Amino acid sequence: MATQLNSGPLTGLSGISRRLVAEGLLGETDARKALEDASKQKIPIGAWLVENGLVASDQIALASAFEFGVPLFDVTALDLAQIPIKLVKEELINKHKALPLFKRGNRLSVLPVTREQWDFILGLE
Repeated sequence: MATQLNSGPLTGLSGISRRLVAEGLLGETDARKALEDASKQKIPIGAWLVENGLVASDQIALASAFEFGVPLFDVTALDLAQIPIKLVKEELINKHKALPLFKRGNRLSVLPVTREQWDFILGLE
C-alpha cells in the first residue's frame, strides 16, 4: 500500500481516488465516473464507492490513512466497556457518529467512526 504516486496517466485524479487507482483497487475510468457521480450527489467519494460496491470500506480506510497520513483505528478492537460513554449524551454520539475514547483532566478524546463501524458498534449493544 506504500506506493509512491507520481504524475502520469492519472492526470485529473487526486486524493483518495488517485491512491485507489495507483494501488490497483479501482480502475481509472471507474474513478473518474465515481468522482463525477459523487459530486452530482454531493456525497464524499469514499462513501459513494462503498455504497456502489466498487471498493470495500476497509480498503477505503487503509488507502485514506496512507494518502492523508492519519492513523487507522480498528474499532472492532475497542473494548466498549472501558470507554467513558456516560459522559456524552446519546443524541450527540448519534448525531456526530463519534465515540468518547478517554478522559484526561478536562479533555475528552473522541473517535469519529464510519457508517460501517457505527453499524458494528450498534450491533454489540
